[in-house]
Amino acid sequence: MQTHTLVQTQYLEPTMHTDLTAFPPSVQNDLDRLTRFLVMEYDAAARSGTSKKQKRSRIRSIILYGDPANHYTLLVIVNRLLPRFVWPVEQAEKAINNLPGLSAPVSLSFETQASANQKIRDGYFLYNDISETGTLLYQSGDKGLDLLTAPERPSVEEHHKLSQKHFGRVWPLTCSFLSSAYRQAAEQQNEAATLSLHLCAEQAYRAFLLTHSLHVPRSRDLSDLRALSEAIQPELAQAWTDQAQAFHNLKQAFTGTRFSSNFTVGAEELDRLFSCTDQLLRLVRFLCRKKLETLEEGSPDRPQIDQNTFMENAAREDLPLRPLPVDHDKDYIARSPELQKKLDRLFSSLFDLEDPCCQLVTISHVMKCLAWEGGDVEHDGISLMGDVTRERASLLKDKVYNIFDLIRELRVPDEELQNGKTIDRETKGDAEHPPYRSSRVA
Repeated sequence: MQTHTLVQTQYLEPTMHTDLTAFPPSVQNDLDRLTRFLVMEYDAAARSGTSKKQKRSRIRSIILYGDPANHYTLLVIVNRLLPRFVWPVEQAEKAINNLPGLSAPVSLSFETQASANQKIRDGYFLYNDISETGTLLYQSGDKGLDLLTAPERPSVEEHHKLSQKHFGRVWPLTCSFLSSAYRQAAEQQNEAATLSLHLCAEQAYRAFLLTHSLHVPRSRDLSDLRALSEAIQPELAQAWTDQAQAFHNLKQAFTGTRFSSNFTVGAEELDRLFSCTDQLLRLVRFLCRKKLETLEEGSPDRPQIDQNTFMENAAREDLPLRPLPVDHDKDYIARSPELQKKLDRLFSSLFDLEDPCCQLVTISHVMKCLAWEGGDVEHDGISLMGDVTRERASLLKDKVYNIFDLIRELRVPDEELQNGKTIDRETKGDAEHPPYRSSRVA
């Protein structure tokens, strides 16, 4: 029978910590219990497998990374991954968190040595950091067999290129979720707006992690994404200062809005969630922009942040604006249903501007990347990109004209509209209701 021992007495890799004496006794005790529980439960699950390959699956290494004072984040290296029906990771994580007396929650991820090393080669800095600064809690098998192999890091230029690409892809979707939340809130769909804000915050953390570390975990748990992001840049925690309940409600929205009939969000709570999410997005955008600037200057180091002006500078970042509530004068609107319909159409048209604007921003990022690379670019590619840009600009122009028409309708008396006395968009020289077309629109 193979025996397993804790790794305190095995010093196998100088760059990975193996001595647990630096941790408080309570943490050492927790790590010992977690390790023994994982090994025993995984071995039992493997033996219950239906094939010989499954029965031979064993844990080879358990590595602690991150800050154990707040969270036990464990990377488990196995010789062969078990299928989900034999070893459901989510249930295992739930069971291990139910152990009595643990001083911090536990997160688990399972990899083979080959897959972990491949992620390091692909530029997943998190795995590289684990191999250099993680704490090896447990090891079985031949010495050195399961140690991660950290190759050379990508160059600063390559990191900048990849980070810029990731941010340009992920950030427009973040803003789109925020705009959707605004639209749903205006329609008094509070639960749907909360779900959109959850997706918005999740996407913001993903944008941050991809920009800074080129890696994002498979977990969609908002707490995990937040913990990983704040481990890189603690300033992000300021988005949730004194708002623990708001973060909890936002986290619960992903399942609560869809599966629970008891999940409700009041107007006051929704406003609080909007405020926190807005601040989070501004912090993320500011820190990502500083990271890209630092990489562009040739430095892989963490950006230098002036704490005295940090929040003030982050507040200047551009985000989709929240429209004014349409019920600021309920009595007047109630007496004018036609005006209410016009306002609804106006707000809908304003929201329709978001998608073409995001597309134009994405195209501009692509064009900037093409120019930044400085290589030979086929003429057809640039021509196609120009055609797409013109098409989106034309669509945006038409939507702007539509808004101008709606605003004009709000100025025309209802009697004139009912009598068909409307003004064509192309009419010129009308002194009372001139066209709203801007001379700057091509």
